[in-house]
Amino acid sequence: MFTLGFLHIYWYGLTVVFAILLGLFVTWLNTKIHHEDFSPVIDMFLWGIPLGIVLSRGVYVLLHWHQFIDKPFSIFLLSHGGMSIYGAFAGFLLGCAFYLYLSGKNFWYWMDILLPGMVCGLIVDQVGNFFMQNTIGLPLVTVISNHDLAAYVDFKQRPSGFEHYLYFEPVALYQAVVLFFIFLFSLILTFLQVKFRKIYRGNIFLICMVLVAIGHFTFSFMYLSTQEDAILHANQCITLAGIICGLVVYWQRKRNFKKKHTYHFE
Repeated sequence: MFTLGFLHIYWYGLTVVFAILLGLFVTWLNTKIHHEDFSPVIDMFLWGIPLGIVLSRGVYVLLHWHQFIDKPFSIFLLSHGGMSIYGAFAGFLLGCAFYLYLSGKNFWYWMDILLPGMVCGLIVDQVGNFFMQNTIGLPLVTVISNHDLAAYVDFKQRPSGFEHYLYFEPVALYQAVVLFFIFLFSLILTFLQVKFRKIYRGNIFLICMVLVAIGHFTFSFMYLSTQEDAILHANQCITLAGIICGLVVYWQRKRNFKKKHTYHFE
């Protein structure tokens, strides 16, 4: 955090703003590729972002209810932190779906357009987490050489009981790299869809979001906050449920397309 006059500016807030702006810019480029107007994207963001904030906080509160049961009014103190990426994503999708339903636009078509921008936003978020040391991986007990990837964590950021460790697994950086490759993959799929129209509408969104979820699920095992007494922690269970739902929807839509014997990507 730093102060600009009488304003308190939070680095994470700046990261979120930059992620949104970059996501909008990438989406604007994608609308040009699809020869679409950009105004529906603005409308979707106006619906999706407020709902995303509400559900992001709501899901976090539900998952950490023990922190709020004695002080329920702290639920509304967003400046103290505590947001869920799952709630934010669900809220944003609900807002987009509601707008697209009211305007009579195809949901899957516009999700494909939004997808590369979404992944870009996630990349910025993970890079921000890495530099701000918000996501701490497992401690590294061995001596770090110049060729090993490791994140030095400031003493004040180290969790209780791990103050004597200097270096931790750079989980956020790992995820940012994986997300970058998923972003490149989404660009390839977008090119194939626009150029040859052999990819069904919605498949870019479903495939890439399942890949994002698989990556997040895998790297969650490297989080320092993972409960040692549980096979899967709550966030991993939510991610796993999302992966299963995404695969089921993908399989069901593919089955329906085969019944129609068409390659038309509606």
